[in-house]
Amino acid sequence: MTEYKGIENMDNIIEKLKVYTRKFPYEEIQEAINNKETITPMLLDILDEIFENPSIVLDDPNYMMHEYGIFILALL
Repeated sequence: MTEYKGIENMDNIIEKLKVYTRKFPYEEIQEAINNKETITPMLLDILDEIFENPSIVLDDPNYMMHEYGIFILALL
């Protein structure tokens, strides 16, 4: 497992972004943007994992991390 600097709050952010909740996660996305140095490698690792194992997304229609991850990276 990769160790990240400043991870304390980012794990919580990522957990909240993983699943569709019917409410757009403005606060979590803003927090991720405010911590771009910490969140960027985490998001890239998540997207790499999904690329290697697409069933993560295909088996769970409520999984949203890949979409929010790409969205956040595009904003950075």
